Amino acid sequence: MTQTVDLEKWVVKTRKSIEKIKNLKPKDRLEKVKDILECNNSIAASVNGWTFWLMSPQIMEKFDDKELDEILKKFQEIAIKFLETDLEYSEKFIKEKKAKKKEPDEERKTTYIG
Repeated sequence: MTQTVDLEKWVVKTRKSIEKIKNLKPKDRLEKVKDILECNNSIAASVNGWTFWLMSPQIMEKFDDKELDEILKKFQEIAIKFLETDLEYSEKFIKEKKAKKKEPDEERKTTYIG
């Protein structure tokens, strides 16, 4: 019974999180970072819950083959989209870091005439 109550609390909390995320309207850079963190934390909490479920044969036996196919398809789409976003910004960060290394330091730009 307690697992059902906990799951019902999770559903209520998650619905509130979804509404909160839908209504984010950051006004500045700091709020944008905070809101990205909010999204990331919500995803992480869900992933942790799914990991628990996936590691539990007692829970996973409740899903039939068709449901597992549906879950897999949705997870593939989510994973690909999330990882593509990760790659996009990781590669951008790498490119910017390499570009900065190529720029000469201010000290080397200065010419001293004695």
